[in-house]
Amino acid sequence: MLYELDLEGKRRQFAYVIKHLMQNGHKQKDIAINIGLTTYDISHIISGFIKKIPDEAIESLHEEYGINPNYIKK
Repeated sequence: MLYELDLEGKRRQFAYVIKHLMQNGHKQKDIAINIGLTTYDISHIISGFIKKIPDEAIESLHEEYGINPNYIKK
């Protein structure tokens, strides 16, 4: 990405990544466990109820699934 995303942009990118993982056979519960969140946390980040995505979760997406952390952070 060539520009900084605001919190809403980061949330949309996170939601896209989670949706992509689920479309490829991963269950939301397993994703949540693997990135140190709960399914409640994921649902509330996607809906916008929780605004800030923990950096640890973004790093875990990289470690567990090979997702470039800059895709969400930037």
